[in-house]
Amino acid sequence: MTIVDYLFELSEKLHKIQLVREKFLNSYSVLMHVAFNKYPFVGTLKENRETVTITDPLTLALYIAGMKDITNYPKEDHIEFTYLGKKLKIYGTNKNGDLGASFLEYNFLDVGGKTVIDIGANIADSSIYFCLKNAEKVIALEPFQYSYNYALQNITLNELSDKIILLKAGYGTDGIITIDNDGTTNTGAQLMSNSAVTDQNNQRSKITTYSLKSLINTYCVNNDNLSLKMDCEGCEYNLLNEDDEILAKFERIQIEYHYGYSELEKKLEDAGFVVSHTHPRKGYFPDHSPPNLMVGYLFAKRKKQP
Repeated sequence: MTIVDYLFELSEKLHKIQLVREKFLNSYSVLMHVAFNKYPFVGTLKENRETVTITDPLTLALYIAGMKDITNYPKEDHIEFTYLGKKLKIYGTNKNGDLGASFLEYNFLDVGGKTVIDIGANIADSSIYFCLKNAEKVIALEPFQYSYNYALQNITLNELSDKIILLKAGYGTDGIITIDNDGTTNTGAQLMSNSAVTDQNNQRSKITTYSLKSLINTYCVNNDNLSLKMDCEGCEYNLLNEDDEILAKFERIQIEYHYGYSELEKKLEDAGFVVSHTHPRKGYFPDHSPPNLMVGYLFAKRKKQP
């Protein structure tokens, strides 16, 4: 580990400690339980001095994100909670989705009154979050059938079908590709065409892939008030092929990059954005191609016109 990697990990840990201190009166006790992986334990919220039971790391993340009345039903594969006064029920949380990240990591996008293109919607947890933050509309892309089914269920259950347009589709060059339907029970499923493989058990399906230009022209009536979220396990580098005029239609862009940020950063800066990024986390994921990942977030804000 380099000194830069060490300092970045230390910074991340200090940030998480600060989040716990801001949320809980008994923050020292909470941190000790977390450090030694001692679940369940009791926390006392600062906001109203309510005592809550923290059953696992996910529950802790959800309380930090501002959720209330959290009940986890692992056997039924769903979580119920209240957020910004709305009662919600999200299915598919055991193996899919990332509620903690979806409700904590996307404040930068400032989606109020905007149309959001959500590439890599998974179980629609991020799309639902954008709606609760007053997005005007969400165009959600999820290519894998397993996750798509949960996304459709969650959008319908939480009565957001009028605000979220869910597409069983991927991001890239306009066209149709054939993908495997297996291997989709986690948040790291990578979209790759497997059209050369013979399908004998209906384990493959054809999906549409859209460019940003096609998505905007087809689904975004007010196409100059847009935000973009990407978490699609490598497909984000298709953004390098987009015209600068298309990218300039977005006010803010947040991307989870998986193989480094430098090319994406340069592309967005050339398109008129102020860009920053988190330090990449290194990892080896054999299901990816290539398997060596450099993962982090990239944040882009369009410069104001003079």
